[in-house]
Amino acid sequence: MKRADIHTHFPELSVADICMASPTADSGFSLDEQKQQALFSLQNNIPFSFGIHPWQAARIGNDFEAKLAELDAFFSQYGKNIPMGEIGLDLCRENAEMQKIIFLRQLDIATKYDCPVIVLHCVKALHLLPPILEDFRRKNKTTIIIIHGFCGSVQEIRKLSRYDVYFSFSAKLLRTSKKTASAAAEVAANRLLTETDTDSPQTICDALSQLAFIRNEALQDCAVQIFNNAEQILNCLKIAKLLP
Repeated sequence: MKRADIHTHFPELSVADICMASPTADSGFSLDEQKQQALFSLQNNIPFSFGIHPWQAARIGNDFEAKLAELDAFFSQYGKNIPMGEIGLDLCRENAEMQKIIFLRQLDIATKYDCPVIVLHCVKALHLLPPILEDFRRKNKTTIIIIHGFCGSVQEIRKLSRYDVYFSFSAKLLRTSKKTASAAAEVAANRLLTETDTDSPQTICDALSQLAFIRNEALQDCAVQIFNNAEQILNCLKIAKLLP
């Protein structure tokens, strides 16, 4: 059975056939630190996303313009080949206004440099996404948008689907949230993805099993569809030559 993990922080432990990695957000934003975290991924042809996480945006301080300028310069060189992420909004964290400013500026950078994929982190803020994505799609119709760790409602799936986004689910959220499980049943088959995020890499199999059950699909059919979705996304990316 083919497995796709579209969002992991542990690519070196992945049991998926294909995966995409993101940096951790435990410390303040440092592009150099993200490059160091990316080394294993890039050496093993695993796409790795770069960007200012909303947790980092919440505490970035007065030097946010310098950080954004650094990110702009980086994407001017590599932006057509790598994903941006995880960026977005998290209303469980402080400084929502600063988060939004940095989120919107990163969307502008993605458009400016034809970034092929954006991975969104959105917690308690899905209701804020429609006008943001409406404006983004007026300027940018081609960039793939993935909402990772989706934990919204059926109604939010229907609203956000208008903006041609993918929805990625983890085993943990499917298991603990009836709302999320109901929403997963509503996602169009060609917009469905699985992930492990910070959980054990082995939970990718649990996510597939739960989605197949929720959607009343054969496990193999569900797995093949999700793998094909992820493969199409990754085919838009090239491994950036960031290594010395």
